Amino acid sequence: MLCLAGLVAAGAIPLWIFWDLFTHLTASFSPDLDWLLTGAIGFALMFGGLLASVPVVLSIGRTPDHPLYPRSRGSLAGWGVSLYLLGTMLVVQIGTIAHSW
Repeated sequence: MLCLAGLVAAGAIPLWIFWDLFTHLTASFSPDLDWLLTGAIGFALMFGGLLASVPVVLSIGRTPDHPLYPRSRGSLAGWGVSLYLLGTMLVVQIGTIAHSW
């Protein structure tokens, strides 16, 4: 239960910190490559990292023989952490650039 709360906090805290940037990105939505690469990719990477971490969090406390235990638990955890950290770094950089303009 604590890990699930941590996963929710990992999704909510960056939105709370970068709320101004997130609202500016959603308000200036345009379906082109520039918007995707310069604005949304950081949040998308963070969301992908959280999605990859969900099976790992749900399998805590289960035996490897359990049906809900992912066979690639280690790789899912690695991908989840890597994508989340890359997204966080991009959001921080984008926020710094947007704040200086």
